Amino acid sequence: MGKKKFFSVIGIMLLSVFWTTASAQTNLQSTYRLWTGSQVTVLPVNGDQTQSYAVVVDSDWNQVTGEVCVNFLWQEAWQGELTNFGQTQKVCSDNNGDLFFPVPSCSGDFFRYLTMWVEGDLASVAHRLFWYNSNTAMPAKIFVVSGSSSLSLGETGDYVFQVLNAWNSPLSGVRVKVIRGNCRTSPEVMLTNSSGCVSFSFTAPSGAVGSEQLRVQIDPYHFLQAGINITWSGSTPSPTGDVASIEAVNNTSSEGSLPVFDLAIGQSYSAVFIAKDSSGNPVSGASLTCLYPSTTSTTGTDGKVTITLPASQFAGWDNSEIYSTADPTVYLEFKITYN
Repeated sequence: MGKKKFFSVIGIMLLSVFWTTASAQTNLQSTYRLWTGSQVTVLPVNGDQTQSYAVVVDSDWNQVTGEVCVNFLWQEAWQGELTNFGQTQKVCSDNNGDLFFPVPSCSGDFFRYLTMWVEGDLASVAHRLFWYNSNTAMPAKIFVVSGSSSLSLGETGDYVFQVLNAWNSPLSGVRVKVIRGNCRTSPEVMLTNSSGCVSFSFTAPSGAVGSEQLRVQIDPYHFLQAGINITWSGSTPSPTGDVASIEAVNNTSSEGSLPVFDLAIGQSYSAVFIAKDSSGNPVSGASLTCLYPSTTSTTGTDGKVTITLPASQFAGWDNSEIYSTADPTVYLEFKITYN
């Protein structure tokens, strides 16, 4: 078995161990929670690192006030088993619940497994995998370089994310996925430029206030990701009436009374819907919420909203629904096919 394959097998085994262990802890009651960020951290071979951990109260997520002591136990994979590496260390936090602890260096490509728990509270156990890597082309981290988390209604924001290796050098040509909200089935795929960056825009809906999370994952290392939660606000127009029905305007086909939007693989589509009152007149200023893609928009003076149906790289179909935010009993089901 080659070295790389060996490390892959060990890494999968360790990930399986700590996810299984973490799942077994879900029914335990804990006073504290160790917030550790990503479950996997990529480190450079022969590099000295210091990682920061925060301890927060599990019940209401208020930050801890006063010193809290945390135990750290390192383990290594040896001949298919986990063995302890060194003695259990105890590190105490500051009055805000923040603490720093040293991560031991490693002279070769290797995995180390860390178990940590608040002293006297075994139910607070958390786990993390450290991957020591000598490959300078291996992505190690991704973070937000620029972009506002607060927009006005209808405002467009520009966002930049950067990918670095374990030595903090930018990596070009890295494949990343941009995931908007709950749109997990058809993320945008991009490659980092010569500066290790990807850039894209997000336009807030022009109607109701709301929020959406943008996440960027490194492919295929999906445990390496970064995100930003965007909120948008402003004054919204008052509806001209109550929404009694919602209709699709530009569906490409139908299945009985069900509107169907037929998308070519890899192509998005701007679907238009119209809200009407009980007399069949357009209702402007009405808030409509779509389940997939997850978004809320306000109808214009013509009673219409436009929803961008995301592209898919695979053949298949999705069912979705758009409804009146004020009265969810008024809704329209529709279907999206990818061919």
